Amino acid sequence: MDAKLRELGRLPQNKFCAECDERGPMYVDTTAGTFVCSDCSGILHGLQPAHRVKSISAASFTADEVTFIQQTGNKRSKEFYLANWSETDTRPSSKDGDAFRLFLKNKYERRKWASNIEPVQKILGHDVPTLVVSKNTDAPASPGARRSAAHAAPASPGMHRSAHAAAPVPAHVV
Repeated sequence: MDAKLRELGRLPQNKFCAECDERGPMYVDTTAGTFVCSDCSGILHGLQPAHRVKSISAASFTADEVTFIQQTGNKRSKEFYLANWSETDTRPSSKDGDAFRLFLKNKYERRKWASNIEPVQKILGHDVPTLVVSKNTDAPASPGARRSAAHAAPASPGMHRSAHAAAPVPAHVV
């Protein structure tokens, strides 16, 4: 596990702290799945709920933690938690303790810039069926398609029917 974690830390997107961009992070935030520096690890540990932060060299990691870090990493975490970040938003310097702490509270506790859609795997689990969405067109359907549509149960408003799922899938997941 430790070798895999070190390998993940050498990826270009993980070579810098996910919070302040300091080179060579020595800790992993197992709550967010990111690589962080010593200073940021202390701030993250103080958030509510507290982030679980472990030393890359001194701690042991479970297979689930390594898998989560592999699936997330600094890049994906940033894509989720800063999805609504705009050009007018500015990240304070990590040297400005109170302002930087407030930035991390806004990022993680308040989810100020986070994506409005939870990741599909978090909602449906890891065995997510293939979801197929097609445009509704006014083109006439083939006789076979009309028969299939006639026997399908109607979907509720705001729901899409998946070609591979037995039940309607919420529209916001698609």
